[in-house]
Amino acid sequence: MAANQVTVATPGPAGATGLVYEGVWVVDSVYQVRDLVRYTDGNLYICNTQHTATSGNTPVLSSSIWTLFINADDAFQWATKVKHTQITDSLSNTGYSALHQAAKASDWASLTTDAVTNDANASDVDYSAKAWAVGGTEVTTTASRGAAKEWATSTGAAVDTSEFSAKAYAIGGTGITTSSGKGAAKEWATTTGGYVDTAEYSAKEYAIGTTVAVGSAKDWAVLAEDSVVTGSSYSALHHAAKAAASATAAASSASTGGGSATASAASATAAAASETAANASADAVSVLYDAFNDTYLGAMADSASQGTNPTPTGTWAKNSSTITVSAGTNIKVGQVVTGTGMPTSPKPNVLSIAGTTVVLSDNMDAAGSGVTLTFTGYGIYGDFNGGKDGPALNNDGDALADGMLYFNTTDDVVKVYDATTSTWKQIQPTSTEQGHINTVSGIAANVTTVAGISGNVTTVAGISANTTTVAGISGNVTTVAGISSDVTAVAADATDIGAVAAKATEIGRLGTAAAVADMALLGTTACVADMAILGTSDIVADLAILGTTDVVADLAILATSDVVTDLNTLGTADVVTDLNTLGTADVVSDMNTLGTGGNVTNMNTLAGIAANITTVAGISANVTTVAGVSANVTTVAASIADVNRYAAEYQIDNFSPSAPTTDGSGASLSDGDLAYDTTANRLKVYEGSAFVSIGLTLAETQLEANNSAVAMAIALG
Repeated sequence: MAANQVTVATPGPAGATGLVYEGVWVVDSVYQVRDLVRYTDGNLYICNTQHTATSGNTPVLSSSIWTLFINADDAFQWATKVKHTQITDSLSNTGYSALHQAAKASDWASLTTDAVTNDANASDVDYSAKAWAVGGTEVTTTASRGAAKEWATSTGAAVDTSEFSAKAYAIGGTGITTSSGKGAAKEWATTTGGYVDTAEYSAKEYAIGTTVAVGSAKDWAVLAEDSVVTGSSYSALHHAAKAAASATAAASSASTGGGSATASAASATAAAASETAANASADAVSVLYDAFNDTYLGAMADSASQGTNPTPTGTWAKNSSTITVSAGTNIKVGQVVTGTGMPTSPKPNVLSIAGTTVVLSDNMDAAGSGVTLTFTGYGIYGDFNGGKDGPALNNDGDALADGMLYFNTTDDVVKVYDATTSTWKQIQPTSTEQGHINTVSGIAANVTTVAGISGNVTTVAGISANTTTVAGISGNVTTVAGISSDVTAVAADATDIGAVAAKATEIGRLGTAAAVADMALLGTTACVADMAILGTSDIVADLAILGTTDVVADLAILATSDVVTDLNTLGTADVVTDLNTLGTADVVSDMNTLGTGGNVTNMNTLAGIAANITTVAGISANVTTVAGVSANVTTVAASIADVNRYAAEYQIDNFSPSAPTTDGSGASLSDGDLAYDTTANRLKVYEGSAFVSIGLTLAETQLEANNSAVAMAIALG
């Protein structure tokens, strides 16, 4: 019985509404309505009817008197059921244990040897965060997959068997460098002396190289006189030199007057041929410039806009690339010029603008005067297209093609056009992204450390609710830790407690007041000595005679004061002689029986534990009770942490003049601590700053208690 209950033969009135934990169920105890007990099956039961406990109305036998409150097996299953094993508890709820959830969380965080399966382990779901981050089985070098690290840095092969990493596309790698239809951004920009993708050359090679078959821009412009650029074609410098030489020869012939008309005509013809060749060279340079300008478009910002397309008039001479416009307002480098007399293939672009003088990328086939022209910005000179993330057309206003490049000045990166998705794709990290990469590189040791304890991190994340619960009852945890030696001591004495319980009958006999008193007398030195004398065979024989009913009756008479006086007389020598008669064989035989080694040992043992026998005598009722509930004692020893926790979390108080300020163990109050207000007859819960009343139906109380038991089992292991 609890301290607030009275043990009487007849049950008293029902207790006030609230739960009163009575500990282990004990036969003959009087239980009130809403008393809570722990039975031998480990479960908690709540009393529905006031009664006196008997072996016939135990919690498992009498459902009308007792109702299951907390199913301990449910709590154990929800906490510890092995991974991938479904639970169906006593309330028909189904699911998986906290242990399973923790293990699955660990899989989702760090498993790299296989896919993460569903709860039933029947099918694959996806791969872990670590596998997607740094690689793992069925992610690394797997079609349509590949880890983030591999997509960022791998240069040894395709990431997903068909595509390559950002680093490979940026600076080169196996399957990219000198590979048909590919090539890295760095190679397309700087490679000289050979192809980038087995068929085409880099921007640098087209600009200043010596390997490109059709000649570089530099060769077409300034290759030395009489040096072939390609086939039978020469540079602009060559043709200019030849034209100058022809003009000089013609002038010399005219000034001397000695030259023939035929010579002059020949010189004029040669000069005209040189002019034609020079124009051809200029056209070739224009074609190369246009091809390069439409492969690497240049630089553009996200906010770029072409602005107004000006329409001035223009005047120019035949074979000239310089035109004079009526107004230079809004004319910009890179704009395409269209109008009557303008070349159409390639389309001329503005190379420079100075006032009203505009230099184009191509010569005019015929002179023009006052011609209306339109200057239009395309490609990087036009509007930024958000959908494509770059220019919508090339710099001539034609459709974009795979492999075209431009530099995005907003993101500070080079981008390549992908015709399949119709978008520009970034081929190098942004400065911000590179900063992040550098930051991670700088804390690589920390990243490695976290990766090494990823299982612990995942476990804690998966049981965050339990961690919060444990934090909320830290006082109770501290209390249990403070009595750990007591818990250990009880556990260590389990064998002794069992042995005592097995001797319940014997202890019951020895525990009576009369037996204890007798043993106290027998344990004195004098009594032990007397019993040693009485143990001789002669005296045993005599005592056998004295033990008969008639003799006992006679001895009762002999015990009177008068008879005692008479017996003193018997102690004289004569009488002693008579008593020797008691030493006959029969009497001696009887006394010898008392003097055997076993009997003497037993009597000596009793004499040596006289103090213990006295102590047991003083608690004989308790010994008898303990003997009757030995199984319960074992249960309590195994569940002492739960008993202490309950004692800390629940208390009874009259809330007068104020509410309790500590929990049942004397520690600080925590959220969820319970107290029964005997003044208001209400169960109250502590919510962090004050106790507030709660009221639940029996079914709701049972459900809440089940949930609490699950959390408790997880927190306490």
